Amino acid sequence: MIKMNLKFCQSCRRNDRGFTLIEVLIALTVMAGSVLLFSLALSQISYGRDRVNDDRQIEWHLFLNQLEYDLQDKTFLDSHASRFRLEKVEEGRTKDIYSYSLYQNMLRRNVNGLGHQPMLMRIQSLNVSQAHEKLVLTVVFDNEETYTANIKVRLTSDDRN
Repeated sequence: MIKMNLKFCQSCRRNDRGFTLIEVLIALTVMAGSVLLFSLALSQISYGRDRVNDDRQIEWHLFLNQLEYDLQDKTFLDSHASRFRLEKVEEGRTKDIYSYSLYQNMLRRNVNGLGHQPMLMRIQSLNVSQAHEKLVLTVVFDNEETYTANIKVRLTSDDRN
C-alpha cells in the first residue's frame, strides 16, 4: 500500500506542469473583461468624435446666420487675409463699423472697436477674399475640418468702380 501511495504522488508531480481548469477560466474571464472595456472605450471615442463634428456644424451655421443678419443693412468696407469689415451708414454718415477678425484661435466680431464677441472657436486658419460682389470665407478648424462660404455683399460706391 505504501508503494501505491508513492506511485500516486509521483504521477501528481508530473501533472503539475500544466494549467488547471480554474486557472484557464480565470484567464478567459480577465481577457473577456479587457476586450469588453476596450470595445466600450472605442465606442465612446467614436461617439465623442461624432458629437464634436455635429457641434462644429451647428457653430458654423450659427456664425453664417449672424453674418447674414449683419450684412442686411451694411455695406462691405474691406478685407485682408484674416479679417473683414462692414459699415453701417445712416443719413449719409458712418454709424457703426463691424469687424470680423481672427484672434489667436477664434474668429471674433466687434462693433466700433468696443469689446468682442467670439463667433467661431478652435480655428487653425481663416482666409478671407473678395470676388466681385461675393465675400469668400474659408475656415480650417483645429481638427482639419474645412468650411467655405460664398456670401453676397453690398459694396460701397467706391468699390463698384
